[in-house]
Amino acid sequence: MDELESIILSALFVSQEALSINEIYRVLNKKYILDKKMKKISKEGIVKTIDEINKKIKEYNLPFEIKKLPNEKYDLTIQSKYFRYVEDLAPYKEFSRATLQTLALIAYKSPIKQKDVIEIRGYRAHEQIKELIERGFVKAEKTGNVKILKITKKFLDYFGLKNEKELKEFFESKAIKEEDFGDNSGREIRN
Repeated sequence: MDELESIILSALFVSQEALSINEIYRVLNKKYILDKKMKKISKEGIVKTIDEINKKIKEYNLPFEIKKLPNEKYDLTIQSKYFRYVEDLAPYKEFSRATLQTLALIAYKSPIKQKDVIEIRGYRAHEQIKELIERGFVKAEKTGNVKILKITKKFLDYFGLKNEKELKEFFESKAIKEEDFGDNSGREIRN
């Protein structure tokens, strides 16, 4: 790999979130300013370089890949066929099914009162909400005696969404209704 590819790969590796082309461009621009030997690159050139990196990753049969998300950001991820071997080492494990159902309800109704989530999902939702807040997927804003739950930018980025409008369109396209979210008694989400 050349230096340009190595810098892009390094930026994606150290970042805790997916990066936009503009963010990668800023990293490269900083390198260009610090080291005049490096040629300045266009944003289109960055996209081509990412494609080249992915070709080399495949050529060398490496276990990761750079994915372009629907929100136009790029993320360095472990290929799913390898993730099962290392998932226990990941700082965060996947969400439980019940926590995912609680997250889906919050996303569907965002903003929603915490008491309404608990009423629909059951008392176990307290711990699930706490986990979702700790992991940055949901935020709680106190208004008087009421906590209002909302999805965060991290939620949108994680699921590759540009904005809440796109999320609402997803739910509409699947004809999902509030009663589809069930409770924590072990019932499945109905399709």
